[in-house]
Amino acid sequence: MSEHRHKAYALTPDYAKSCPVLPREKIHVEPGPGALEKARDAVRKMIAEGLPCGGLLVELEGGVYPIHETVAFDARDAGSENAPVIWRAKDGEQVLFDGGRVIDPSLWRKVPSDDKYYDRFHLSY
Repeated sequence: MSEHRHKAYALTPDYAKSCPVLPREKIHVEPGPGALEKARDAVRKMIAEGLPCGGLLVELEGGVYPIHETVAFDARDAGSENAPVIWRAKDGEQVLFDGGRVIDPSLWRKVPSDDKYYDRFHLSY
């Protein structure tokens, strides 16, 4: 099992003088298939090119972000002490990461009460 370590950064007076505005850069992400992965990859490219002092805010617009496979974040996505990367929902909006699948309701059928498996179903209504 791998061990995950997270760094927390405090805004010290010296840091505040060198980076008076946090964050310096912003990315706005709109919901849609692959949006989270595309944003993560864009952030990785920005980090590789060098983030400005003050770092980056990745702001997710409210809505549903469909997830069809695991989206992994790692050390490449964290930024640095002077240039952190912050991911958050836009103020006042809700973000939903949805990995579910829609099941066609026409595929369902009611189990008759005389079915030998009927007792295995718990009716919660």
